[in-house]
Amino acid sequence: MKTSVLPARSAVAEPWAADRSKLMIGKRFATRSDSRVYRGIYGWKAVAVKMIRAPERDNDKRRALEEQFNAEVSLLWRLRHPNVVQLVAAYREPPVYCVVGANVTPTGSR
Repeated sequence: MKTSVLPARSAVAEPWAADRSKLMIGKRFATRSDSRVYRGIYGWKAVAVKMIRAPERDNDKRRALEEQFNAEVSLLWRLRHPNVVQLVAAYREPPVYCVVGANVTPTGSR
């Protein structure tokens, strides 16, 4: 069973929408106050998985994190550069937002 990756306000799937059945999340390797980054596999590709959890009670911060997620995904979807992680997929299922990026080696470097 697939989980919907559509925001409530949209009737069309984004081109970057993740197929959650292809995503396996491994060990965490980085932490910030509002996000965690994990090693993972998407399909057969090694990836980094950035999970952002928006606070449920702070509406201003939740809106700011959603705007940051939208801007990051929009930029990474269009950007192609050897020194920048390439967006593979992403999904939003508030309060959790997830960005899946490629170009990660088993040691976490490129």
